Amino acid sequence: MCKPRKASVVLFLSGFFAIFIVGVLSAMGSTVTKSVRTPRSVNSKKLARHIIALHIYGVCEGRAFKRVYLKGELCGLDRIKVKGYISGVVVSSNEDVNATIDGHAMGTVDNEDSEDFFWERLSEVEGKDVSYLYNSYYGSSVMDEANSETDLPPRTYFYFPQISWDSVSPKPEFEIDLATGDAALSLHVEQDGYNTICILSSDPERPNKKIVFRYVGTELKDLLKTPGLQQRLSRIAGGIASVERAFRLDLIREVNIMDYRGVNNALTCEGTNSIWFYRNTFVGEPLDELDSIAVHETLHKFVETERFTYCTQVRQFFADLHGYGELSRERFILVVKGISPPPQAGSDEDAPQLFFDFIDERNFLRGMKGGHSGDNLDEFCTSLLHSLLYFDRLENNLRLPLNLGCSNRCELLTRGEKRIILRDYVRAIDSLLSARHSHSPAGRDSINTFLMKRLTSARTVLEKISSGKAV
Repeated sequence: MCKPRKASVVLFLSGFFAIFIVGVLSAMGSTVTKSVRTPRSVNSKKLARHIIALHIYGVCEGRAFKRVYLKGELCGLDRIKVKGYISGVVVSSNEDVNATIDGHAMGTVDNEDSEDFFWERLSEVEGKDVSYLYNSYYGSSVMDEANSETDLPPRTYFYFPQISWDSVSPKPEFEIDLATGDAALSLHVEQDGYNTICILSSDPERPNKKIVFRYVGTELKDLLKTPGLQQRLSRIAGGIASVERAFRLDLIREVNIMDYRGVNNALTCEGTNSIWFYRNTFVGEPLDELDSIAVHETLHKFVETERFTYCTQVRQFFADLHGYGELSRERFILVVKGISPPPQAGSDEDAPQLFFDFIDERNFLRGMKGGHSGDNLDEFCTSLLHSLLYFDRLENNLRLPLNLGCSNRCELLTRGEKRIILRDYVRAIDSLLSARHSHSPAGRDSINTFLMKRLTSARTVLEKISSGKAV
């Protein structure tokens, strides 16, 4: 077991924000006590003869790297040390192997879902599309070592995080264990694991609510020198808090910053209470944009928690917005499985996309970026709720030119188009309420109250427009 790093703590006070920066740099005098490992390899050379290759993918100084260990190199190997962190592992073998990383079973390419995930992640870490023939990817020099007496492809075992370019383990040290029959190979891995860099208390109404900020990578010292670091952390925490206050929920407990520089994005993952930021996004976006990103990502978690995308009314409405025919294959797949076809597939090219454009953050939150509410149910519900958080802007936004994403045009809305948008808002909010009622029959809580107030506002503005009054 690795003992905790020594830490020095500095306290900053700014308004309602209390920031505890935890020093984890060697320059600050921290030390790491290495664990003493009892070797667990048994007949490792026998097992190594069955391994075709071990592929290690990782990130160092913001860039991707790859190491490949072939059969001969694995014999006698018991330790792998990397600068940076490991973001993926692939093992190919000509015999069934029990493969684990840090105690977690590695996946196998044995069904359509796992196969799609494998090739998607592998293409990302390879930096090219490798979803063609398995033999072509691993190369003839490696494949020649496979069992040539059968036509069976080698067994493939893999472990990739759910978030691209995250670390396979938060720990600085962990094990990769491979076993079959009476043979076992245990590889002790050393990497730059996650470090806790700060703990934020951002909501004066909930003083016990804390958000932990963590970093994985080799450039923590530089990250802590980022201009306006305190403000960046505070704006992210504030964006999270604004959603949690609105719905009186605890949604996000952890924010992870990944050092990989090849992506500019932030995202959440189903089943967690975390947000992941890629470093370029965290250090490069304006403060207002960071706030908006934090709100958007927290709303993704809210959408997951409330299961809005599983509601039939929500799915039917989304299909109507896309113009899918009543008996179309696209509508059937969307309503039954919740799977969105590629943009515009199967829909009338002239079908209005006004509502998607109107609720996208780049339009509804003037000066902000992003918004792709037409892509899928999750993005639709998230951008819709984002607009509802700022619903006091509705009437003013109806008066402003709308940036039409599909054509890059910017046009003022006609009275008829305003009516369409408002009718869509009424139906959209009704759909969310239907989703709430399906698993919350009482219907009297902060979430329903929030939605009912917005529904009343949308109907009031719609009546004003319909009666010929100016908006």
